[in-house]
Amino acid sequence: MDSYADWVRADQEKFRRLQRQDIGTTLCLWQAGNQPYAQCTERINRMYAAKHGYEVQVIASDAVDLEGRAPYWGKLKALQACMQDEDQYVVYLDADAFVMQQHQTLHHLLFSDIDLHVGDHGNEQGMWANVNTGVIILRNTKWSRRFLQQWWEAGAETAFAHNAYYEQTVLQHILQGGLHQTREHVAVYPAHVFNTALDLDLQDSSQHFVMHMMSATAEGRATQCSSVLEQIVNTQAAWCRTQENP
Repeated sequence: MDSYADWVRADQEKFRRLQRQDIGTTLCLWQAGNQPYAQCTERINRMYAAKHGYEVQVIASDAVDLEGRAPYWGKLKALQACMQDEDQYVVYLDADAFVMQQHQTLHHLLFSDIDLHVGDHGNEQGMWANVNTGVIILRNTKWSRRFLQQWWEAGAETAFAHNAYYEQTVLQHILQGGLHQTREHVAVYPAHVFNTALDLDLQDSSQHFVMHMMSATAEGRATQCSSVLEQIVNTQAAWCRTQENP
């Protein structure tokens, strides 16, 4: 399948949404230094996790052994650490990514019988060549754990251990090559689901699940995150008032 049209057609026959709401889930949050926006995104993601009963693990960038690679590869080590628990799903979020739709549970989004869930990068180059690794959702299975190790090992054989776009480019190469029937285990979601851009009109964001503020300045990320955080807090406060005065 090389286009969204093919993927959507296949979706009707091959993929089924998760039916259970009580799936064990861990949010695996990447903590990159002392960037002010990272504190904001962590707060939003923790609010989301608390609302739905998900666990949270924060992995600091200086707490993983990169074996000499660029820091971007740390997310694979973070995922391996978070998958040591028994939760059924692990959701990795870059430090500049956060959940916008606080009411939306994962079981409404994810396809069953899929191990690796990632978002499209948004520039229409074809789904396998165009994944973005700012948000990675893994079903905690033997296949997923083995694939993480294969992904790591594949990076050692290329220049992308130290050069852009690091682990993301290696994953794209793996998916394009169909390594060991990998595609059967992978779903690539439209960008608005897991990779919404920073320039989104916040007044029309109901279909956008995760915002990923890639390529923005630290100041721009902090400003946008603060704006969304204020909206979330105000929305929750309004809901609480309706419960107090039905």
